[in-house]
Amino acid sequence: MSSIVGGAVPEFRAPTSRGQTLDRASFIGKVGLAVCFVGDPQSEAAATAIRRLDAELVEFGHRRIQLLLVAAASARDVRELADAHGYTVPLLADPAGDIATAFAVDTDADRVAWFVVDLVGTVVDAGSEEAPAVGARLLRAVDEVGVALPDPSLGDLTGVARDASTLLEVLHGLEGFGYHSQFIARAGGQIECVVCRHESAPERVRCDLIYRLEGASDPSDMLAVGALRCPRCGSHGTLVLNYGPEAGADDDDALRGLEPPDAVG
Repeated sequence: MSSIVGGAVPEFRAPTSRGQTLDRASFIGKVGLAVCFVGDPQSEAAATAIRRLDAELVEFGHRRIQLLLVAAASARDVRELADAHGYTVPLLADPAGDIATAFAVDTDADRVAWFVVDLVGTVVDAGSEEAPAVGARLLRAVDEVGVALPDPSLGDLTGVARDASTLLEVLHGLEGFGYHSQFIARAGGQIECVVCRHESAPERVRCDLIYRLEGASDPSDMLAVGALRCPRCGSHGTLVLNYGPEAGADDDDALRGLEPPDAVG
């Protein structure tokens, strides 16, 4: 087990594939962390690990765990890689290996080193896993050490903060936790998934969160953003609806039919 387990998560600061700059203070006291070191992102093992972890991004989000992947590449390289492959999991640029050194990571081209960090910033578990199995192994580690809360409010997640004030801020935050598809309100309040084109009654769609944005002076700015899961194909995405006096009948019916575990805003 890594020598840093039981101690504070090392300081780090790095640009990401999503154009942000993240550091230790971005998360401590807000969410837990799962940090994975994938090495050279152009390698076959790293590409496999990134795909597997990106596919599990929403599952980490439901556990109130921010998943971060550290890549031995420049900021430009990780942005281009994410754009080319459609990755939504944050890739931190670590071209000189400074973050890897701080975490005392031994480079292994075939395995991914991972660390689990609790809410107060203590490294509570660490290990390594072969690339194809790292997503499932890391989720199991998170559950075993008890860092996560069951099915938490997504409004507590970094990037979907309760003080987000614009539609783009909310959508960007939810995208970072895997809600990168879209849904559309149709006639009678039916909700269409843009991936499989299936229309579902709103009460059959899993709604993890509804975030309300209230216009300060213009009723047309009153928007509700739903974080949804398609009951047919399982895609995770967002639904933007008008509500209030300017809402159309379809938007109103869809919003009334959704049953979220929590409303934010």
